[in-house]
Amino acid sequence: MLTAVPVLGGGGLTDLRRAAASPAPGRYQPPSRIDTPMVRRLLDSPTRGNLADDYALIAEIERRYRDARVRLLVDPALDRVRVLFAQDVSGTRIVVVAFRNENQAVIRTGWGAPGASGADLVNETGTPDQAQELTAVVYGRRWSAVADRDGVAFGLAPAGCVAETSSNGQITESGSVARTWHATSGDGFLTWYAGQPDARWRFSCDGAVRYAGPAVPAEMRVAIPLAVATAQGGPDTGAIAMTVLSERMSKAGLSGGAEPQLVWAGRLPDWSVGGPGAVLVRSCFPTGGCAGLLRTGVAGSPTGTWDTSGIGQPDLMVVRLPGVGAAGVLVAGPPAAARAELLDERDDVLAGGDLDAGAGALLVDPRQVVRVRLYDQVGSLVRDVQVRPQVAASNFGEPDIR
Repeated sequence: MLTAVPVLGGGGLTDLRRAAASPAPGRYQPPSRIDTPMVRRLLDSPTRGNLADDYALIAEIERRYRDARVRLLVDPALDRVRVLFAQDVSGTRIVVVAFRNENQAVIRTGWGAPGASGADLVNETGTPDQAQELTAVVYGRRWSAVADRDGVAFGLAPAGCVAETSSNGQITESGSVARTWHATSGDGFLTWYAGQPDARWRFSCDGAVRYAGPAVPAEMRVAIPLAVATAQGGPDTGAIAMTVLSERMSKAGLSGGAEPQLVWAGRLPDWSVGGPGAVLVRSCFPTGGCAGLLRTGVAGSPTGTWDTSGIGQPDLMVVRLPGVGAAGVLVAGPPAAARAELLDERDDVLAGGDLDAGAGALLVDPRQVVRVRLYDQVGSLVRDVQVRPQVAASNFGEPDIR
């Protein structure tokens, strides 16, 4: 059984239910205004996808969706119905349908097996009852309830926009990501299915980037190898962290990094959210930067585990701890480092503390930290480096554009 997640053009995820078996009059999703030229351009674009030329099918889908407006919690006043996208990909049929008038619209995504009729697709269509912002790019994904090996995803921008993918990103010494982009043949759309390489997507319209992000977010389930999960009668935490890091790097469109290695293992202070035990692993790139993952809450923690991504250099990682605000950071530097100072953008010291063999946790707001200074046992400066402990949770500092 596949699980569908609606991302109907932005504004975050919303509750998803199948179309109601009986009408629910008066409980319609509030339509959103068509308030930007790019949104209007998306809604006015011709039907795209490998089923777009099946005119009889497209007409049947539009008729079925028009008849099911009340079941789909769409105000019948939105009397114009158009299929924006229709594609068969890897055992799944995807349709994106717009209900609109001149000034307002809502969008629905339907899923089915190849050959699914309009009625089948209506029955596998989300019915959110909350208003959703209309944006220039519609994104959706669907995956197996067990693992993402059966998953599919799509992105749809206005016709004429350039759709690009990249899977060769590498973290540089400065913490930025260097990558090249490859344009696809699709007119403003992309699809992904399990078995394809993970990648980062980008849609550009009239020279401006309208959307950039992973084709499949790292939050999709990571399958831990059975041999790892059962090693020595229990989970091998370091090996699991390395597997999670590899999966997150792949889904972020990063490649070419060294095999992940264990950097640090130990106990965090009692004030940390994710204690008591933790491991830090990293993978470094020829471009001088490293991707890291801190797994906290191991060793029988009753609160479960927390995974936090980070970026750094081969001899220094400063990774935020789980939590919000003054959640703290873990510093893992050269073994000779005996003390750390964390500084803000004005070079004021926010926090300082002793390190054990180059590593230690400091209570501080990661959002304010921009620099770290490390000192040896006699007080000599070992490192003075700009750092970014507060990075995107799973994209290793590369910002998403929505």
